Amino acid sequence: MKARPAVLLVFLLLLLSSAFILMLPPVVRSSTTTTEYTTITSYTTLSSTTTETQSSTVTSVHVGTNYSTEFINSVVVSNSNETEMSPPYDSAGNRYIPVGAFLYEWYGYNVTSGLWTGGLGTSHWNDTSNDVIGSGPKINIVKDTPSIGFYASDDNNTLSWQLSNMQKAGISVIVASWWGVGNESGVGNNAKEDAAINNAVLNLFHYVESTKNLWNFRIAIMVEPFNSTDLSTSDYNNLYSYIENVFYKPFNDITVYWQGKPLLLGFNPQYLPALPAASIFTLRTEGGVPNPVNWYFWEGGSYDDSSGPGAQIKNYEYAPGISHDGEVGLAWRYDDHWQRPNYMIFDQNGSQGMYNYEWNYTIQHRSSVNLVLLYGWNEYHERTELEPHYDFTIKGSVNFVGTTGYWVKVLESTPDQSSLSSGTQTTIPGLAWYAAGIVAILAMVLAAFAYMRHYK
Repeated sequence: MKARPAVLLVFLLLLLSSAFILMLPPVVRSSTTTTEYTTITSYTTLSSTTTETQSSTVTSVHVGTNYSTEFINSVVVSNSNETEMSPPYDSAGNRYIPVGAFLYEWYGYNVTSGLWTGGLGTSHWNDTSNDVIGSGPKINIVKDTPSIGFYASDDNNTLSWQLSNMQKAGISVIVASWWGVGNESGVGNNAKEDAAINNAVLNLFHYVESTKNLWNFRIAIMVEPFNSTDLSTSDYNNLYSYIENVFYKPFNDITVYWQGKPLLLGFNPQYLPALPAASIFTLRTEGGVPNPVNWYFWEGGSYDDSSGPGAQIKNYEYAPGISHDGEVGLAWRYDDHWQRPNYMIFDQNGSQGMYNYEWNYTIQHRSSVNLVLLYGWNEYHERTELEPHYDFTIKGSVNFVGTTGYWVKVLESTPDQSSLSSGTQTTIPGLAWYAAGIVAILAMVLAAFAYMRHYK
């Protein structure tokens, strides 16, 4: 009979530990939601023949809802504080977070003929003669090759290939790089090329609108620093009016809205700390360190492979910065050492797994995220391109369509969480789960031992 109090005490411990387990968040308790994505080293190895190598555990991860066309068409990118414009929720109560990518429509224009012919030597496909490191200006150098060859951006066959891959990757937002109106009969190649890019971006809007039964994209424009001198307020007002009347109003149903207005980005405004106010748009500046921008393309990892003198490197332990309004930018690598002397190289061959670490951090902090932007879908000069290509460094075919699609599905299927560890790969609720399990096992062992003593 002496063991009776011990038996009661042990069973009380067992009851309390079980209750604690039941109070844990559903993301930890659910049998369909898994935290396998936090163990990411098996997704980071890049082979010599393909980058699309994934662990067999990928298929066991709960991949979330397959959103219907009607659901996707109802999405309006927005600040979560605006209830009338907030992103929709799926049947499991998960908040929909759009994923976008930067698309550059500057490839393949032949300035001499005035045609989009594609091929080496056309715009941005090595259209300068110098590609030797340290030997002078290095502009528009590319070392990687798209899987379909050196294409022309203003070609619907190119767009079909790009958009189909973007859709497979789970991307629903396109940010189009735009270099002003330009002048087709102007002096100098830049004026003509800018006019050609303007036409290519307009064709992108037309193509997405005319084929929207095939995919569900929304488009925003990012104004690039196309002008060599400061623009006046009047110049900006004219620019805003042009974008509104040529792009956003005619294609309102495929325009990205943010905080209730069409979203307009400006890349690293060279002469202004911010874009001049415009009541018709939600304005955000986009760029990188050290520019005072609202949103960052991405932020470098803890250890760069190498860098040139004066390179602006921000070490952040693979924790990409999330803006005050919930935008986060990710990149799988960065390598601009063919372009400029103050270069940076991060994860040149993917061996560090920077992309997966960034995705994992983003998912752990999902409750603070409203929009994910990937830099970039086809930025070959800084070698961040995600689209299928032959990689100069890896010496093989690289394809991030499946990897990106996997992470987008994990993002879709993971509920918002408010209590997560930012510095490790294990969530705090996960640690609590293991601790509670150990307590429960010990309690059952002690209970069995006390029971045997009592009835011996």
